[in-house]
This record gives sequence, structure tokens and C-alpha cells, in this order.
Amino acid sequence: MVGAIKKTKINMGTFDLVKGLAMILIVLDHMIPHYDLTAIVPENSALLLLAFLIRVIGVGINPVFFVIRGYMFREKPAQKMLKKSSSACIKPYIYMMLAVAVLYPAVYSIQYGFGQAAFKQAARWVLAFLFGLHDPVAKQKVIFGIEVRACWVAWFLLTMFLSSNIFNLILKVKNKAAQIALAMLSVVTGYVLSLTGFTYFCLPQGLIAVGYYCAGYMLRKTDFFERKRSVQIGISLFFLAVTVWEAIYGNCSLPYNEYKYGLLEFVGTCCAGSLLLILSLRLGQWELKGLDWMKQIGIYAFWIMCVHGVELICLPWNKIVKAMPEYPLLAFAIEIALKVLIFAVSCTVLKSISQRKYQRMRARKCS
Repeated sequence: MVGAIKKTKINMGTFDLVKGLAMILIVLDHMIPHYDLTAIVPENSALLLLAFLIRVIGVGINPVFFVIRGYMFREKPAQKMLKKSSSACIKPYIYMMLAVAVLYPAVYSIQYGFGQAAFKQAARWVLAFLFGLHDPVAKQKVIFGIEVRACWVAWFLLTMFLSSNIFNLILKVKNKAAQIALAMLSVVTGYVLSLTGFTYFCLPQGLIAVGYYCAGYMLRKTDFFERKRSVQIGISLFFLAVTVWEAIYGNCSLPYNEYKYGLLEFVGTCCAGSLLLILSLRLGQWELKGLDWMKQIGIYAFWIMCVHGVELICLPWNKIVKAMPEYPLLAFAIEIALKVLIFAVSCTVLKSISQRKYQRMRARKCS
């Protein structure tokens, strides 16, 4: 059939392009608050259009990771899923927490001198990791008499751990309608929890992300890419219309539990994530050699995200723009260059560790 995509050719590597784009936008989004964009980018209609396009794409940036996971999801025995997700999510989460616990007081001491204050400030971040908190400053919590900060990018790992295990349990129910109903119940429960202020262990985010998993899963189970081209285009245009509405009027942040229009925000971001998945699969059919560098970022997106979560907390990036207020563009370029260097070195080291671990596992199996 015209427009069909063979399932046998689809794997996680198929989504490297969209994961690379998402990772770039996430890093830039975390950099922008330090800068006055009007001083860096001149205001004109072409750039405003580009900014709006980025805004439209940005609506689906967080959801698309979960939608992709849902599309590739396979039901497993509960114990096996728990073990696999613990290794994939909880281990990196603990490593990130330990890295922050060591690196933050070290960097703080270099800036302000070694003392008790360095460890007290680090404790604010470590407690956020221990209790899985990712709240904006306005909702700051006090634990053991200490104002807790946030686990920042690490929220993604806890959310993925929770949502994958919950969705795996939902799939034990074999009726498709019941699966969708249970996934939506999970979303509603997560939203209600976010309203109550209970945000420990990223539980609201984990429950809501189950809905994104379900969206991706149902795209595969309903054979979306084997339907008539007109049906695919019609559904994609609907997703696009809802995404544009969300970009113009909505204000949704899964990490921060912010939903301007309640559960309508979930619908908007779910359509945006699904649309990005559809586009990534379509683009995956073409040889886009000019974008190989973006695919490389996508390949290492998970590692980059973990490293980004640590450097974002520990390194004083705001000092760069403060040191050269008259040259914001130069400051912006320097920060990007330093981040790229950190990501490149970190990914090289992590790849080497991963390869050695794999070789040891193979050696044990062969012996």
C-alpha cells in the first residue's frame, strides 16, 4: 500500500533524528533564561516565524520521548520490566545524584571558599533527588529544615521508570478499550495529584506520561502507517491543528506540573508528540545525509541528557554572560562551545565504559 512503513524496519535508531532535534531544543531552552534574546537576535518577520515554528515543535519535545517509547513498547513479565527499568533509569538517576553531591560543593568552594555553606547548598539539591522533587521555586518544599531545590533534568528518569512499569501492568489487560481507559485513568489521577501539591518521586509526571505511552502504542497497534494515505494525512492534519492551538494558547509543562487548561493541555501535547513521531518515521525513510550530525546527537541523547542534568545544576553558566554583558552573542557562543565539549568528552568516556562492560559480559557468557 502507498505510504506504508514496514514494521520490521523500525527500531529505536529510526527516531535518532527527532531525538537529536529534541535534545538540542531542550539544551537551548535551558540556556535562554540567562540571555536577553533581543540583544542577540534582531527582530524581523522571518526570525519571528522561525521562533513560532520552534515553539510549535517545542510543544511535543517532552511528550515525544514517551510516545516513542510507547510505539516501541513490548509487554514483559512485571518482574523483568521492573529489573530492566531499574537498570535503565534508577541506576543513572543515582549516579547523577552522586555526581551532584560531589561536584556541586567542589564548584561552590572554588567560587566562594570551602566551608559548611558548600555542603548545605549541595544538600538542597541532593534532597530533591532523594525525594524526586521537580517543582518550580514558587512551590519550594522544606525537608529537614532545608529548602529543597529540584532534581531538574533527572525528573525524566523517574518519570520513565514509573510510566513504563505502570503501562506494562495496564497491558496485562488484553482488551484494547480497557487499556485505553486505564491509561486515561492514570492521566486523570496524575493531574489530580499535581493539583493537590503531592509531587514527590515525580509521581504525577509518571502517571500522566502513561497517556503518552498509550498514544504511541496505539499508533502501532492500529497499524496507522498501513492505512490509506488520505487517512494518515487527515489524522496528521488534526494533530497539527491541535498542536498549533496548544502553541498559541496553551501553557503545559509536564516537568513542572503546569496545565493552563487542565487536561486539554494533555490532549494538545499528546497530539504534538504523536505528530513528531509520525514525522520522524516519515523522515526516517529518506537519506538525509546533511543531518547526520543531528542523528549522532540522537544516538547519544540519553547520555547527553544525564550529563546535561549534572552540568546544569553544578556549573555557574550565568557567570559567562555576567562577565561580558556587552557581548551577549559571544557569551552565548562560548557557553554552547563549552557544553558541546563537555557532552563530547562525557559521551566518549561513557561509550568506552559501556563497551568494556559489554565485552566483560560476553566473556563471562563464553566461559
